[in-house]
Amino acid sequence: MSTSSRPTKNSPYCLLVEGSSDQHAIIHLMKRHRYDWDDAKNTRPFVLSYDGLANLPKAITAHKAKQCLGIVVDADEQPEARWQELSKELSPIMEQQLPSQLDPAGLIVKGREPNQSVGVWLMPNNCEKGALEDLVQELLPKQDCCWELAREQASAAKGRYGRSSTPHGFDLKSQLHTWLAWQEEPGMSFGQALNKKILSSDSPTALRFRAWFLRLFPVNPGGS
Repeated sequence: MSTSSRPTKNSPYCLLVEGSSDQHAIIHLMKRHRYDWDDAKNTRPFVLSYDGLANLPKAITAHKAKQCLGIVVDADEQPEARWQELSKELSPIMEQQLPSQLDPAGLIVKGREPNQSVGVWLMPNNCEKGALEDLVQELLPKQDCCWELAREQASAAKGRYGRSSTPHGFDLKSQLHTWLAWQEEPGMSFGQALNKKILSSDSPTALRFRAWFLRLFPVNPGGS
Protein backbone atom coordinates (compact mmCIF):
# COMPACT_ATOMS: atom_id res chain seq x y z
CA MET A 1 0.00 0.00 0.00
CA SER A 2 1.37 3.45 -0.89
CA THR A 3 2.13 5.83 1.95
CA SER A 4 1.90 8.89 -0.30
CA SER A 5 -0.51 11.59 0.75
CA ARG A 6 -0.63 15.36 0.67
CA PRO A 7 -0.35 17.14 4.04
CA THR A 8 -3.67 18.00 5.63
CA LYS A 9 -4.86 20.74 7.97
CA ASN A 10 -3.97 18.45 10.87
CA SER A 11 -0.26 18.79 10.10
CA PRO A 12 1.77 20.51 12.87
CA TYR A 13 3.28 22.63 10.08
CA CYS A 14 1.25 25.32 8.27
CA LEU A 15 2.13 27.85 5.57
CA LEU A 16 -0.34 30.71 5.10
CA VAL A 17 -0.23 32.35 1.67
CA GLU A 18 -2.11 35.29 0.22
CA GLY A 19 -3.91 33.59 -2.65
CA SER A 20 -4.24 30.48 -4.79
CA SER A 21 -1.55 31.69 -7.23
CA ASP A 22 0.95 31.86 -4.37
CA GLN A 23 -0.22 28.48 -3.08
CA HIS A 24 0.31 26.64 -6.37
CA ALA A 25 3.51 28.50 -7.28
CA ILE A 26 5.18 27.73 -3.94
CA ILE A 27 4.16 24.07 -4.02
CA HIS A 28 5.58 23.61 -7.53
CA LEU A 29 8.68 25.72 -6.87
CA MET A 30 9.58 23.46 -3.97
CA LYS A 31 8.76 20.36 -6.04
CA ARG A 32 11.31 21.59 -8.57
CA HIS A 33 13.81 21.55 -5.69
CA ARG A 34 12.92 17.90 -4.99
CA TYR A 35 10.69 18.62 -2.01
CA ASP A 36 8.36 15.63 -1.72
CA TRP A 37 4.89 16.86 -0.77
CA ASP A 38 3.51 13.31 -0.97
CA ASP A 39 5.88 11.50 1.39
CA ALA A 40 3.74 10.77 4.45
CA LYS A 41 6.80 9.54 6.35
CA ASN A 42 7.90 13.16 6.74
CA THR A 43 6.20 16.15 8.34
CA ARG A 44 5.22 18.66 5.66
CA PRO A 45 3.31 21.95 5.86
CA PHE A 46 -0.33 22.30 4.95
CA VAL A 47 -0.36 25.23 2.50
CA LEU A 48 -3.45 27.35 3.02
CA SER A 49 -4.60 30.41 1.09
CA TYR A 50 -6.09 33.02 3.43
CA ASP A 51 -7.66 34.67 0.37
CA GLY A 52 -6.63 38.29 0.77
CA LEU A 53 -4.81 40.36 3.35
CA ALA A 54 -8.00 41.30 5.20
CA ASN A 55 -8.39 37.64 6.23
CA LEU A 56 -4.84 37.21 7.52
CA PRO A 57 -5.49 38.13 11.21
CA LYS A 58 -8.21 35.48 11.43
CA ALA A 59 -5.95 32.90 9.76
CA ILE A 60 -3.08 33.65 12.17
CA THR A 61 -5.41 33.26 15.15
CA ALA A 62 -6.77 29.97 13.83
CA HIS A 63 -3.30 28.48 13.36
CA LYS A 64 -1.38 30.15 16.19
CA ALA A 65 -0.69 26.83 17.97
CA LYS A 66 1.10 25.19 15.02
CA GLN A 67 4.60 23.94 15.75
CA CYS A 68 5.90 25.70 12.64
CA LEU A 69 3.85 28.53 11.17
CA GLY A 70 4.90 30.35 8.01
CA ILE A 71 3.30 33.45 6.53
CA VAL A 72 3.84 34.73 2.99
CA VAL A 73 2.63 38.25 2.21
CA ASP A 74 3.14 40.53 -0.80
CA ALA A 75 5.17 43.62 0.06
CA ASP A 76 3.23 45.63 -2.56
CA GLU A 77 4.24 49.31 -2.80
CA GLN A 78 5.44 49.90 0.77
CA PRO A 79 7.34 46.95 2.25
CA GLU A 80 8.25 48.80 5.47
CA ALA A 81 4.63 49.70 6.16
CA ARG A 82 3.52 46.16 5.30
CA TRP A 83 6.05 44.72 7.76
CA GLN A 84 4.96 47.08 10.54
CA GLU A 85 1.34 46.11 9.93
CA LEU A 86 2.18 42.42 9.99
CA SER A 87 4.32 42.81 13.13
CA LYS A 88 1.30 44.08 15.06
CA GLU A 89 -0.71 41.03 14.04
CA LEU A 90 2.10 38.65 15.05
CA SER A 91 3.07 40.22 18.36
CA PRO A 92 0.46 38.30 20.44
CA ILE A 93 1.92 34.94 19.37
CA MET A 94 5.60 35.93 19.68
CA GLU A 95 7.96 35.06 22.51
CA GLN A 96 10.38 37.81 21.52
CA GLN A 97 10.20 41.30 20.12
CA LEU A 98 10.16 41.34 16.35
CA PRO A 99 12.93 43.19 14.48
CA SER A 100 12.11 46.56 12.96
CA GLN A 101 13.15 45.28 9.53
CA LEU A 102 13.08 41.92 7.81
CA ASP A 103 16.27 40.09 6.94
CA PRO A 104 16.75 39.40 3.19
CA ALA A 105 17.02 35.72 4.16
CA GLY A 106 13.51 35.81 5.65
CA LEU A 107 12.36 35.94 9.27
CA ILE A 108 12.25 32.94 11.60
CA VAL A 109 11.65 33.54 15.32
CA LYS A 110 10.36 31.68 18.36
CA GLY A 111 6.64 31.68 19.05
CA ARG A 112 4.89 31.50 22.42
CA GLU A 113 4.10 27.81 22.12
CA PRO A 114 6.80 25.33 23.27
CA ASN A 115 9.39 24.71 20.53
CA GLN A 116 7.36 26.80 18.13
CA SER A 117 8.86 28.58 15.11
CA VAL A 118 7.15 31.39 13.20
CA GLY A 119 8.46 32.55 9.85
CA VAL A 120 7.61 35.45 7.54
CA TRP A 121 8.48 36.02 3.89
CA LEU A 122 7.53 39.30 2.18
CA MET A 123 7.30 38.70 -1.56
CA PRO A 124 9.38 39.04 -3.51
CA ASN A 125 12.61 39.26 -1.48
CA ASN A 126 11.93 40.80 1.98
CA CYS A 127 13.54 44.08 0.89
CA GLU A 128 11.88 45.60 -2.15
CA LYS A 129 8.34 46.49 -3.14
CA GLY A 130 6.52 43.95 -5.23
CA ALA A 131 4.70 40.63 -5.10
CA LEU A 132 4.82 37.02 -6.23
CA GLU A 133 4.95 38.21 -9.84
CA ASP A 134 8.35 39.84 -9.24
CA LEU A 135 9.80 36.51 -8.16
CA VAL A 136 8.19 34.82 -11.17
CA GLN A 137 9.74 37.40 -13.49
CA GLU A 138 13.18 36.27 -12.30
CA LEU A 139 12.33 32.75 -13.45
CA LEU A 140 11.66 33.64 -17.09
CA PRO A 141 14.03 32.13 -19.65
CA LYS A 142 17.02 34.37 -20.28
CA GLN A 143 16.80 36.53 -23.40
CA ASP A 144 13.37 35.16 -24.30
CA CYS A 145 12.29 36.77 -27.57
CA CYS A 146 8.61 36.94 -26.54
CA TRP A 147 9.04 38.67 -23.17
CA GLU A 148 9.71 42.20 -24.44
CA LEU A 149 6.85 41.88 -26.92
CA ALA A 150 4.51 40.62 -24.17
CA ARG A 151 5.46 43.64 -22.04
CA GLU A 152 4.81 46.03 -24.92
CA GLN A 153 1.46 44.47 -25.84
CA ALA A 154 0.19 44.30 -22.24
CA SER A 155 1.24 47.90 -21.58
CA ALA A 156 -0.46 49.07 -24.79
CA ALA A 157 -3.66 47.27 -23.77
CA LYS A 158 -3.53 48.87 -20.35
CA GLY A 159 -3.13 52.30 -21.90
CA ARG A 160 -6.21 51.78 -24.03
CA TYR A 161 -8.46 49.59 -21.85
CA GLY A 162 -6.86 49.19 -18.41
CA ARG A 163 -9.03 49.64 -15.33
CA SER A 164 -6.60 48.64 -12.56
CA SER A 165 -6.01 51.00 -9.64
CA THR A 166 -2.72 49.25 -8.79
CA PRO A 167 -0.36 50.05 -11.69
CA HIS A 168 2.59 47.86 -10.64
CA GLY A 169 0.47 44.81 -9.97
CA PHE A 170 -1.56 45.23 -13.15
CA ASP A 171 1.49 45.80 -15.34
CA LEU A 172 3.60 42.86 -14.29
CA LYS A 173 0.77 40.39 -13.77
CA SER A 174 -0.75 41.18 -17.17
CA GLN A 175 2.67 41.03 -18.86
CA LEU A 176 3.44 37.62 -17.37
CA HIS A 177 0.05 36.18 -18.29
CA THR A 178 0.37 37.60 -21.80
CA TRP A 179 3.71 35.81 -22.09
CA LEU A 180 2.20 32.58 -20.74
CA ALA A 181 -0.64 32.86 -23.28
CA TRP A 182 1.94 32.61 -26.06
CA GLN A 183 3.53 29.37 -24.89
CA GLU A 184 3.03 25.98 -26.54
CA GLU A 185 0.31 25.28 -23.96
CA PRO A 186 -1.44 28.66 -23.57
CA GLY A 187 -2.94 29.94 -20.35
CA MET A 188 -0.85 28.11 -17.76
CA SER A 189 -0.78 29.31 -14.17
CA PHE A 190 2.57 30.13 -12.54
CA GLY A 191 2.45 26.78 -10.75
CA GLN A 192 1.77 24.88 -13.97
CA ALA A 193 4.58 26.73 -15.76
CA LEU A 194 6.96 25.74 -12.96
CA ASN A 195 5.75 22.15 -13.08
CA LYS A 196 6.30 21.95 -16.85
CA LYS A 197 9.68 23.71 -16.56
CA ILE A 198 8.61 26.63 -18.72
CA LEU A 199 9.94 28.73 -15.85
CA SER A 200 13.26 28.10 -14.13
CA SER A 201 13.51 27.54 -10.38
CA ASP A 202 16.96 28.75 -9.38
CA SER A 203 17.02 32.53 -9.43
CA PRO A 204 18.82 34.13 -6.45
CA THR A 205 15.49 35.05 -4.83
CA ALA A 206 13.99 31.61 -5.44
CA LEU A 207 17.03 29.96 -3.85
CA ARG A 208 16.78 32.24 -0.81
CA PHE A 209 13.09 31.40 -0.50
CA ARG A 210 13.91 27.69 -0.71
CA ALA A 211 16.49 28.04 2.07
CA TRP A 212 14.01 29.94 4.29
CA PHE A 213 11.31 27.32 3.67
CA LEU A 214 13.60 24.43 4.60
CA ARG A 215 14.85 26.18 7.74
CA LEU A 216 11.31 26.88 8.88
CA PHE A 217 9.90 23.47 7.96
CA PRO A 218 12.57 20.85 8.73
CA VAL A 219 11.93 17.46 7.19
CA ASN A 220 11.22 15.47 10.35
CA PRO A 221 10.20 11.82 10.42
CA GLY A 222 6.76 11.37 11.86
CA GLY A 223 4.37 12.16 9.06
CA SER A 224 1.50 14.62 8.80
